Amino acid sequence: MEPSIREGIHGGIFYRDEAHLNPWKFVTGLAQRFQQQGGDIQTGTEVLGLETSGKRIVTVRTNRGDYRPEQVVLAAGSWSSAIAQNLRVDLPVQPAKGYSVTFDKPAKCPTVPLMLAEAKMGITPMGQLMRIAGTLELSGINLRIDPRRLAAIVRTADDYLVADISSMSGESWCGM
Repeated sequence: MEPSIREGIHGGIFYRDEAHLNPWKFVTGLAQRFQQQGGDIQTGTEVLGLETSGKRIVTVRTNRGDYRPEQVVLAAGSWSSAIAQNLRVDLPVQPAKGYSVTFDKPAKCPTVPLMLAEAKMGITPMGQLMRIAGTLELSGINLRIDPRRLAAIVRTADDYLVADISSMSGESWCGM
C-alpha cells in the first residue's frame, strides 16, 4: 500500500484503477449536459397518469398540464414497477433501501474509496466529507430510517477506520 493511501485505515488492498464520485455532482452534471444538448427538465412536476393508444403512450398527464411526447423513458427506479402495471407491462423491480451516514472528514481519513466486502459496505471520501454506506433492506417503498441499521454500519466502519467515528455526529440518509 502507498503511504498516502494507508493514512486513516488499518489495512486493505489498493486497486489503482478503481474510481468514485460525488453522486450529487454527477447527477447535476448529467442534468446540465442534457439541457446543454437541448433537453428540457421539468422540476416539481408529478406524473399523474399515462394515456395510451394501442401500445404507444400518447399523453403524459402531470400536475402542470399534459405532454404529448414522441418518446417516453420510464426511469422511476423503485416506482417503475407500479407505473408499468398501469401500462399492463410486467416489470419485476423490487424496491431495496440503502443507508448512509455522511460525516465531516476526520483528521485521519482514507484518501480513496474503500469497499468492505465482508461487511457489504463502502467508505467514500468526498472533499471535506466522508460517507459510509451499506445494508440492504427489502421492506417495500418506505423511507423510514431504522436506527439499528445506521448504528450497525457506523460500528462496522469504526472497526476498519483509524478515526473513531462512533463519537462523531453525521447526516443520516436512506433511499430506494
